[in-house]
Amino acid sequence: MFRESSNGPVAEFARIPIAGSVCRNSGEFRYRWCSMRDRGRSVWRSLRGMIAAWWRVDRVRVSPREGELLRLRPKSLVTVDGVPAEVLRRKEMCGTLTQGVLYECQTADGMALLDIRISKAAGRLEISWSLSGRGEVLLEHQIEVFG
Repeated sequence: MFRESSNGPVAEFARIPIAGSVCRNSGEFRYRWCSMRDRGRSVWRSLRGMIAAWWRVDRVRVSPREGELLRLRPKSLVTVDGVPAEVLRRKEMCGTLTQGVLYECQTADGMALLDIRISKAAGRLEISWSLSGRGEVLLEHQIEVFG
């Protein structure tokens, strides 16, 4: 990890001199300082490139409220149109025209399905709720998430 040089102990892994061990006018110090500076630039360029690539990726963009509905996990508690329910299972769906999530929920009246889809054509959420064999279309504000 450290090695002895003619100018004092030097850290091998970073190739920088330990404070006060090398005269600032020596060529060895200047070489090591430039080498470290170039590595720093290289790291910075790589980091900048990764951030730029991440930013340019085509992602589904939704509002925080829509994201909350799409991120429900098993054991989450919700009320759907006034009916309390617990999410038991979550199934993600990916199609050419829509993407979404199908939640299987337990209510006091039995099993229910909450289907939340992002319609690429409409650019909004399409929500349907099926309880005891009857289905209905809902709006976002009819669903409350508790955790």
